[in-house]
Amino acid sequence: MAKKDLEIVLITSDNTINNKINGIVIDNTIKYNEDGVMVVLEILDNSIKMTRSTDEYQLILKFNKNEHELGTYLLKENNMKLDISVFTKELIIDNNKINIVYIINDEERNYSLLIKE
Repeated sequence: MAKKDLEIVLITSDNTINNKINGIVIDNTIKYNEDGVMVVLEILDNSIKMTRSTDEYQLILKFNKNEHELGTYLLKENNMKLDISVFTKELIIDNNKINIVYIINDEERNYSLLIKE
């Protein structure tokens, strides 16, 4: 288990969020807590599975370049499940950097994560 400094940027049509936080990198998994939301990134063969969860909800998004994937939004209190369509325009996985450009709910978003050494 290696604790690392992470820089996370999310750009949407009306907002830019930039966070510098501590995370844990284990093999092909990155975990961090972002403002009370536990985020887990699983790096698979040319794809990424992102899970964001709190006590109230769990959001699972899958990113595979140039493909539509079905994500899931689960409201834990009443076990209500919503399917979410995600299209990944760009997916770059380097040694210390991840960049994902995707469309969800007709909005393009740009997520990037940098692992500081």
